[in-house]
Amino acid sequence: MLSVACGKGWRFGHGYDGRSCDSGKSYQGSHHFAVSIYALTCRYLLKALNWAIKSQADIISISAAFFKSTNEFHTAIQEAIAAKIVVIASTAGEAHRQEEAYPANYPEVLKIAATDYRGRETAESIKKNANFMFPGENIVAKTTFFGSSNSTDEVSGTSVATATASGGASLVLACHRLSLSKQRNNKAWQDHKNLKRKLVQDAFSEMVDNSAKFVKPWLFFGDSADQSSWGEARSTLDWLSRKEFPI
Repeated sequence: MLSVACGKGWRFGHGYDGRSCDSGKSYQGSHHFAVSIYALTCRYLLKALNWAIKSQADIISISAAFFKSTNEFHTAIQEAIAAKIVVIASTAGEAHRQEEAYPANYPEVLKIAATDYRGRETAESIKKNANFMFPGENIVAKTTFFGSSNSTDEVSGTSVATATASGGASLVLACHRLSLSKQRNNKAWQDHKNLKRKLVQDAFSEMVDNSAKFVKPWLFFGDSADQSSWGEARSTLDWLSRKEFPI
């Protein structure tokens, strides 16, 4: 999907766990030989990554976890990073059974795990595997899963937390651009273009006030003195122009 809040972005999947991201691999079934859904999913993901790079996306949000890495997959992620795209991905959704999760395990990627509404890690998440923690338990969202006619009113998991994190990242980038819109500072605009990942990571870090890694956006955006000027678009823009961003 396109990230409306902040230019262009791509969100792939929702809570998908696969064996390995090998776009050409097939598996022997009990009655026939065919390309598996794992391989098909990886093939679509690689195509999506290439599309996002060519489209000059700001953020790639991957709500998926594969348990093995391949050179092709890692190269695609590295190319996205080289294109100054912020790549955000889910840690393993069954972390106590299977900790390795790609692309989250790649060093260039921002790794997200899930919390409950109190900010405590959920049963399926391991805090040490993540850079940041976002709400990912019983999130209200009408959902029908791929290949099923059954729907649910609530969703949970690291994939949900990753989508939330990507929305927060879009907000940070969008607000920084608005803050720069009243300035004639070419270097600041160039820094924004080249340092988007650093901007998001540092802003998220300012939203964390303890070792829990639980991101609290109000720590960055919620100063009561600032809120008194919110409402009109012009007053919001004035507030953002005075806001100090970590870049």
